[in-house]
Amino acid sequence: MSGLHLYDDVTGAMRVVVVSSSTFLSKHVFALGANLVKTGPGTLHKVVFNSPGKRDVIDVYDGIDNTGTKLASITNGVIPMSVEYEIPFTVGLALVVSGTTVGDYTIVYE
Repeated sequence: MSGLHLYDDVTGAMRVVVVSSSTFLSKHVFALGANLVKTGPGTLHKVVFNSPGKRDVIDVYDGIDNTGTKLASITNGVIPMSVEYEIPFTVGLALVVSGTTVGDYTIVYE
């Protein structure tokens, strides 16, 4: 539960307290081709480009491979770089990394 509103008895003001029972996980990806990050439902939070490959493109899918629904297509920019998302997925989280040489990435999800 997030965005829980609590009433402050002392000042009479409303305060917002963010409560989360989730734990973020991460996966280190450093291979060209298909990379299964997670099976089952979850949320993609962030893709971090730790070091560049040549002409990197990361395609993100809701599925266990590239036959799922494409959620995003990311081309690397200035390194280090991170791209923030709050994209839910239901089947799983899979990435297809393409380029001339592979880079180094961290995927943050739950």
